[in-house]
Formats: sequence, C-alpha cells, structure tokens
Amino acid sequence: MNDGSSSPATRNTRPPLAQAAFGVGVIVRDGEGRILLGRHRDGTWELPGGKIDPTHESSPGSPPADRAARRHGSVITGTDLQRLIICL
Repeated sequence: MNDGSSSPATRNTRPPLAQAAFGVGVIVRDGEGRILLGRHRDGTWELPGGKIDPTHESSPGSPPADRAARRHGSVITGTDLQRLIICL
C-alpha cells in the first residue's frame, strides 16, 4: 500500500528495442518426390526450418539464408543435404 510518503516509481520512457527475426523454410524431398513435414506442437503440419541465427550464419561465403537453410535442413534430417536450391 502506498502511504504517499515515497516517490512514485520512475517509468522507462525509452521505446522498446526493435527485434526483427528472419527465418527459412526448407522443402526436403526424397527420391519418390515425397515432402518432409513436421508436426508443430499446436498440431499443425509445417515445413522444417527456423530463424536465421547471426551467430551461426555470419561467416563469409554464401548468404546467411543459404547457410541457415542448409543448417536447419541437416539438423532435421540428420544428414548433409546434397543439393540445395534457394528460392527467395
């Protein structure tokens, strides 16, 4: 309870920091043309993928989206992706 003897708490007046997240989705097909889907925790089906992580994808070479797609696809499938076609 506030008895009026203490000063009110100061409020931060600065705007929140901008947080942008970019992600990738990977279409993984097998030799028979089937597409890999995963079940999301809310029950929907989705393509494998995830966020582009600046700590993993900041090295020189191919663009960050390429590296993120290869990393997420490899983690999901447990194999190295032999052929990766990037579509933006």
